[in-house]
Amino acid sequence: MTSIEIPDNNTVAVKKAQDSDFQQNAITIIDQLDLQPLQKQFIKGRWLRQVIELEQLWRRYRWRYNVTRIITIVGGVIVPALISLNINGNQMAAIFGWLTFGLSQIVAICAALEEFFHYGELYRQYRNSAELMKMEAWYFLQLSGPYLKFPKHQLAYKTFAGRVEKIIEQDLQILIQIGQEQEKQEEQLMDLGKKDDTLSVPSPKIHK
Repeated sequence: MTSIEIPDNNTVAVKKAQDSDFQQNAITIIDQLDLQPLQKQFIKGRWLRQVIELEQLWRRYRWRYNVTRIITIVGGVIVPALISLNINGNQMAAIFGWLTFGLSQIVAICAALEEFFHYGELYRQYRNSAELMKMEAWYFLQLSGPYLKFPKHQLAYKTFAGRVEKIIEQDLQILIQIGQEQEKQEEQLMDLGKKDDTLSVPSPKIHK
């Protein structure tokens, strides 16, 4: 079973400290590269900022995805069990009936939220982009992979900047597609609501 990481105050503080340590270490390494000051500033302002934001985003959406999925799975198991119970007594039957109804509504809401906001898809996308950005920087720092042909970092800088922008562009394209899917789902929900309102309006009585 997937575990839920509840972001209490201690966990949030640890993650902020980790992000701060990563940022300081990255800045220290960037400052030691044989690059022009403006190029170093571009790497800090573009690559480093994107990595930190992506790290924060995928953690946030992972927590939301895990919470909604766990509630949906556990609630989906409990609701049929409650329905199958044979409760004696009108009062107890009413209590369990309302409990079953409320839990089923919570399950339905969580499932709808996860589907509409694409928590799982966003979590995986942000994490994938963060890892790609880190991997690209590792290749660049080590002058390996696509940078193997360059004798020093200053000559490899343009290639690094271009490949980083390519990752960001691909990430944006996927996010735009997710946004378009959300808009379509919202339009479908609005159309469904309008149809329900139309059906619920009673037909006028004709008096002869």
